[in-house]
Parts: sequence; structure tokens; C-alpha cells
Amino acid sequence: MYKNYKYLFYKLYKLFLRINGETGIPEYTAMLVVAQNFFANLLALYIFICKLFTGTVLLRFINNWTIFIYLSVFLVPFYLSLVFRSKYKKIVNEFRNESKEQRISGKRSVILYLAISFLFQILSVLYLLL
Repeated sequence: MYKNYKYLFYKLYKLFLRINGETGIPEYTAMLVVAQNFFANLLALYIFICKLFTGTVLLRFINNWTIFIYLSVFLVPFYLSLVFRSKYKKIVNEFRNESKEQRISGKRSVILYLAISFLFQILSVLYLLL
């Protein structure tokens, strides 16, 4: 599972490197996207579970400050595992020698994962509104 997580980071890093270059700090952008997606998926799962078992979702405690605090708490482990002490360079080197077929398959897997995650997040919001 950790390898998949690193691969997702690697593909996003390469994407942001291609879009913005080194000046766009692609390692931080990729880390933020991975962390945001993970946080949003957990929030969507929370919504589904609460709504399914209790019929209501406790969102009173969720405001701008709690979201900021939760995201900050989430960012620390992501930062430590992906960026701190140039760990992203080791991750890039780990996947650098993939073949063309592996690269195409990996790109499809990442796109599929992100699309399913986004759909899950949208469905949780729609389920919340029911």
C-alpha cells in the first residue's frame, strides 16, 4: 500500500514538474494534492458511515478552523514521508526506470484512482444533501 501511495506521489510530482518546472516546487504541490485527496476521502467516508448508520451527520464541529487543524495534522505525516530531507528524490529514483508499458499503465491507474476518489467525494456530498 505504501508503494502505491509513493507511486501516486511520483506521478503527481512528474505532472507538476512538467507543468510548472522546478520553480513551482512540484514536490510540495504533489504532497498537498495527495494529502487533500486522502483527507477528502476520509471525510466522505465519515459522511457515508454516519448517514448510513445514524441517518444524520454531525457537521457542527466542522468549521474553517477545524478543517485547518485537521489538514495541518494530516500534512505533517505526509511531509515527513514524502518531502522531508529530500525523500521525494528517492521516490523519483525508485520509479525512474519504469518501462513505457509500466508508465502508461501507471498513468491510467492514477487517473482512475483520482477519478473514483473525486466521484466518491461528490457522491458523499449528494448523499449528505438527501
